[in-house]
Parts: sequence; C-alpha cells; structure tokens
Amino acid sequence: MSIRVSGGGGGETEPTPTGLQQAILAKVIDLGTQASEYMGQKKETHQVYFLFELKEKMTIEAYKGKPFVTGGFYTLSWYKSNMLNLVEGMLGRALTKDEISENGTGLDIESLVGTNTNLTLIKEEGKKFTKIKSASPLMTGQEPITEIVIQEAPAWVKKIQAKAVDYVPSVDEEVAQGFIENLERQETEIVDKFVK
Repeated sequence: MSIRVSGGGGGETEPTPTGLQQAILAKVIDLGTQASEYMGQKKETHQVYFLFELKEKMTIEAYKGKPFVTGGFYTLSWYKSNMLNLVEGMLGRALTKDEISENGTGLDIESLVGTNTNLTLIKEEGKKFTKIKSASPLMTGQEPITEIVIQEAPAWVKKIQAKAVDYVPSVDEEVAQGFIENLERQETEIVDKFVK
C-alpha cells in the first residue's frame, strides 16, 4: 500500500475582499464554553461564531460563483461586548434594555440570521484571514441578498465545537464513534489471528 501527498494542501484560494462589503448573516453557531489562556490567566467563555456570506462571488474555477464567506468569534455576552457592537451596527440602532436582558429573555441572536448588512473588512498585516472591523445596515437603494448558500456549519467549526468544555456529542456522533470502535476491535482481532 502506498500513501502519497500531493501539492501544498488546500489547493488554490482566493483572498476575501476587504473594504465595505455587502453581506448576509448566514449562521450563528454556538461554540459552547471554550477554555483559553491570556497572559497566564485561564478562563472559560461561552462563544458563538457569526458566519456571513458576501454578495461578491469567487472567480477561481473550483469555487466560481459561490459567495465569499467571512465571520467572527464573539463571547456570548452583551456586557462590554464586541458582539453588541456588531449587532447594533447590523441593525443600525441601539438594542433596548429588554433585548440585552441577561436573564434569558433578551434578543435571540439566531433570529438575526438572514439580516443583510454592510461589513467593513480589513486584513491585518501578517494575518491570513479578514477581520470584521464594523457593521452597518444596508444603504437606501441597496438590493438585499435573498439566498443563503451555506446550509450547515463548516467542518472546521465542528472541530472547535468538539473542544468545548461542555461539549456533548449528538446521538449520531455517539453511534458513529461506537461503530468506529467496533471496527477497530474487529480489525485487532483479525490481525491477532493472523499474527499468531
């Protein structure tokens, strides 16, 4: 059996455009409680990922016609929050006291999926991906994006979710893991028979 590695990895890519970009909020993905360390301090924060599809489409052959995507990680809190700045920018107004209620009766951020916005995207020196600097509502006369292409969370997001300290695998994942463990056990038994 041979295993070959081809090329340099992910294939041809096209950089996400920067500047003012029209976008639609395609998904708000719950990442669970993530552990992190900053300046020697360990902490756990509940995080979400806002995934946007841009109006501008890719031009390289493998992805031609598909929208560029961008997004950002946010702590699930309104207190001194980048998420608050993003959401208020998208809506073009301050959230009400009822909407920012911390007792669970506030704004359901998943209800924002489908909201059109203008994002200011920047690419910091030495960084691979664009960053959302600010958001604002559509300008008068801008045609909204009406279709969301992405239907499920990307695989890399699911890997982050699985690292959450409060992660609980779905029934499907548990069944798949049991199936894999069973196959590995059977493979070991077969190998043991032939080796002995």
